[in-house]
Amino acid sequence: MLSWLATAEDRSVVTIAMPGGSTANAFATLVAWLDAWAEREKTTGMIFYDAQQSYGHDDGL
Repeated sequence: MLSWLATAEDRSVVTIAMPGGSTANAFATLVAWLDAWAEREKTTGMIFYDAQQSYGHDDGL
């Protein structure tokens, strides 16, 4: 589905990756960036979260 969205006119697909650290911090940073981008562009954003939910310890999620 993301491949199709990437080819659709007037759509942008952004991927983020982190070598380690807090998933909660990465997600919060992404949401803040997306919110600011959507406000500048006068549009909305959508997040597909497709990742391992935990690494066996409490990372704040």
